Amino acid sequence: MEKAIKTCTRSLLRNFAVIIGIGLVCAFTYGNYDNGTTTGYLVMNGGGGHATARDKLIELAGGSQGKVLVVPFAADDPEKQGPIRVKEFTDRGVSADYVAFGRGEADLPENLRKLDGVTGVWFSGGSQSKLRNWLHGTVFLERIKELYRNGGVIGGYSAGAAVMSEIMIPRPPIVTEH
Repeated sequence: MEKAIKTCTRSLLRNFAVIIGIGLVCAFTYGNYDNGTTTGYLVMNGGGGHATARDKLIELAGGSQGKVLVVPFAADDPEKQGPIRVKEFTDRGVSADYVAFGRGEADLPENLRKLDGVTGVWFSGGSQSKLRNWLHGTVFLERIKELYRNGGVIGGYSAGAAVMSEIMIPRPPIVTEH
């Protein structure tokens, strides 16, 4: 009986993951979600190739006049991903930088200064739970929200998109047979 329950649970999780995966791969959206106080844009790509979303963020952030801050710390290797993502923007004529910090370091002055003059913020893929946990309740996050309310653009792919929703699906538990 226990084996049947584990098999059924694994099958349900696999099917759920496929449905979510299809939804995320197909989900690329951008728009102005104006609730009367917002003039900014969200640009989200569920996963996989993110060039279209990145290019839309560049356009909405002011093109070659824009300044983008890449937030790569959801990735397992933010110090490697940061420069890679920055190059994707600078290769397209946009000023870009990245910020990588540890938990509890978001509000350090050097990290907050990175947001000065930014017209767009790009969140990389990785762990949306890490993004949420590290940014929740920080001045850094409030500055990003302020940017959005004042016409800036916030974008991301995979975890960087998932973390933008009010309801976020964290990584499901791994089910294994014993």
